[in-house]
Amino acid sequence: MTKTYSAVVHRFALFTVCWTILLFVAGALVTSKDAALSVTDWPKSHGTWVPALSMLQGGDLFEFSHRVVAGGLGLLTIALAVLLWVKEKRPWLRWLGLIAVLGVAVQAILGGQVVIRLLHYWLPVIHACFAQIVFGAVLGIAVFTSKWWISDQPQLEDNGRNAFDSFSGDPQRRRHLSAGDSWRRLPAQGNSDLAAHGGRHAGARNGDLDSTHAA
Repeated sequence: MTKTYSAVVHRFALFTVCWTILLFVAGALVTSKDAALSVTDWPKSHGTWVPALSMLQGGDLFEFSHRVVAGGLGLLTIALAVLLWVKEKRPWLRWLGLIAVLGVAVQAILGGQVVIRLLHYWLPVIHACFAQIVFGAVLGIAVFTSKWWISDQPQLEDNGRNAFDSFSGDPQRRRHLSAGDSWRRLPAQGNSDLAAHGGRHAGARNGDLDSTHAA
């Protein structure tokens, strides 16, 4: 499948990634300010979709802001999925866009259940973990649509060089390899002479040791 670079898709994907990070910050503020249950109904807030500013005091403002940013991410992922479906020729990347949309929807439902079930112990954990999956999907789209990913990268080729060439930049390894390579390249007769010389040297040394013990 031919890969084509689209600056519009890639830049929109980067913007979606940045918006996802903003959502993480909003969620962290909700947790750190202990505002998770400041707004006790869902999907509405205090019985309305857009509560008055007078109703958003203290933790209510953090919780409602988190919902607004999450809703914005849902719209962004839908738009990103549409862009991928129209401009992207790789089928698997189109499906990854749809998976990102589904992930945001599931994440929103989990967040609502956290509120409705009053922070039941396992729901916040799943909600937080699933957020990482959504971020990974959006970040993957941004990477896979980048010019760096699509462009042809230089490939490493095996040109048949030996290990000596591979370690030629390391002087210490080069000395060790040179010594071993020289030994292997000696003629068979030369190797035999060296082995015999080593044996005679070892035998003479052992004889000296025996004489010393006898004395």
